[in-house]
Amino acid sequence: MQNLEQAQQILAEFGRTIGLEELTFDAYGYCCLGFDNVLVNMELVPQAQQLMLYAHLGLAPQPASAELYESLLEANHFFRGTGGATIGVDPATRSIALVYALPLPSLTPVLLEAEIKGFVDIAESWMTRLDQPAGGTDTSEQQGPMFQGLRV
Repeated sequence: MQNLEQAQQILAEFGRTIGLEELTFDAYGYCCLGFDNVLVNMELVPQAQQLMLYAHLGLAPQPASAELYESLLEANHFFRGTGGATIGVDPATRSIALVYALPLPSLTPVLLEAEIKGFVDIAESWMTRLDQPAGGTDTSEQQGPMFQGLRV
């Protein structure tokens, strides 16, 4: 429980840094912030002592593109194209997501700010890349589906 309370304090301090005086997780341990074109979902996972960051990058084309999936797999290989995050595709919705886990015990406001900045930079890069006609997503559906969350 102590790490969860610390996570609330860290998020509040981060919020003050970016001009959001009363930033907090909701009752379910969830918070969402928009940075430019990237919605960063933040969700506490108490049993794993982690803060999960995730963002919708776009939609996989239908039918599936082998080139797209190859580029996503290459990016995940030793995190070469993801900055330590993981890219995945939900087969039911075709949503391509970037996901990153931060360990709560070592989280600080300065680290959270740096990790979110890096996460947003990687997400923006992938969103631009996926928006290209040759290797990207179906641009007819700009918003894409909302996330279901991590809880089961």
